[in-house]
Amino acid sequence: MNVSTEEAKESLSVVQVTNERMHRGVASAQARYSSDLLVLWGLIWLAGLALVQFHRERAVYILAGLGAGALVTTVLWIWRRGPKQAVVRSDASRKTFRRVFWFWVILNPYAFAWILLLAPLDALQVFAFMCTLAMFGFSVLGLWFNSPFVVVLGLTVTAAIVLGYLLSPAWLYLLAALAGGGTMLTTGIHMRIRWR
Repeated sequence: MNVSTEEAKESLSVVQVTNERMHRGVASAQARYSSDLLVLWGLIWLAGLALVQFHRERAVYILAGLGAGALVTTVLWIWRRGPKQAVVRSDASRKTFRRVFWFWVILNPYAFAWILLLAPLDALQVFAFMCTLAMFGFSVLGLWFNSPFVVVLGLTVTAAIVLGYLLSPAWLYLLAALAGGGTMLTTGIHMRIRWR
């Protein structure tokens, strides 16, 4: 079989275009998958922390209820929609998912141990600590997944919370709602629009 140089170039071009389309399709599906979770958690942060700002006497109940509801919703969402939206299911992706899951599970006992050891003075310090610890987790995941955007997101929200705690503690919950929840929500919406 003789293939001319021109036919070979054309065939390679078709392969290249197909490869690029496949990569865009995978990235688009992954972005849609991630964007839904970012929107969900952004809304939870916004609603929960805004409620706490104006109903501090019920903060424990509001945060516990929203946290439990969010956890159940996230697990159900992943269980129900995950396999439908995941473009590639491989042993490597399953292992990665398990590592991320166990990272968050293991981080929680450390958080409570550190709170006991550091003995914060009030609930506001505990809140600021937990928010910055969550953002630390985001930054670590950004490093693992080679996503500078996620690293910067974690660092930016952490800086906003620390500055809010130091400069305007009376409005910290609302600031965290806007900085954390607003950032996750707008990022999720941006990803959804960009990757349609």
